[in-house]
Amino acid sequence: MYKELMTLISQGEIRHTIELLLGFVDKHYTRFTPEVYLISSRFSQVSKENREGVLPHSDYTIEINSISKSLLDIVESIEGLSEENFKLKKNREEIMRAISELENRFDQSRTKAKTIQSNPTRLREKNEIARELGEIFINHPELIEPFYGTTSEGVITGIANRYKRLPELTGIDFFESIARNDMGNFTKCCIVNALAEIIYTGQLRIGDDQRISNILDSLFPNSFQTVKLSITRVSAELDYFLGNILSNN
Repeated sequence: MYKELMTLISQGEIRHTIELLLGFVDKHYTRFTPEVYLISSRFSQVSKENREGVLPHSDYTIEINSISKSLLDIVESIEGLSEENFKLKKNREEIMRAISELENRFDQSRTKAKTIQSNPTRLREKNEIARELGEIFINHPELIEPFYGTTSEGVITGIANRYKRLPELTGIDFFESIARNDMGNFTKCCIVNALAEIIYTGQLRIGDDQRISNILDSLFPNSFQTVKLSITRVSAELDYFLGNILSNN
């Protein structure tokens, strides 16, 4: 696999290289799974802008060279390794069982939080669980859709963690399906942070700004002041990225 990928990169076959890597991470657990998905999304966006003529040729060349370098870094990291060195992904039943166990841990951590005085201590376990769930949803993106509309805050924080680390526009669809004002403040913060990363991708489509604004508005009531400040900050960043705030620059 290493030699094949190196050959493709040297020949400028970026799309084919990405397709092979996507096929590999779809079947195996790897440390570079998030990077492969991010590169794939970036390549799709750059290719689209190039086809539409909105990206200058010089900028397109810079972007493609940067993507090639990122792919090369990934491929060089697996030199000397064979497919047998990577663990195959678990079956759906095993994965769903792991999600359920982490959900229960999250609910238990919320109950325990009432007896813990230190705020960092209260948040630490929730963050760890959200990251573990996020890792699952990074490796198994096909499992996100079944959780549309879920009320499980453990799952919501896990999927939010996934979209924070691997921002994609599909996150807007998910957050629309679950956003409500009676969620916990930790859960709301996870959603707001994920939406911020989605905004930063610069890939918003017409109407996405209003959809994100609606989600933020639904989270605002009944929130702690720190959460309200985060929501206000992301709303301002959304306006800035869309050019609704005049800049002195």
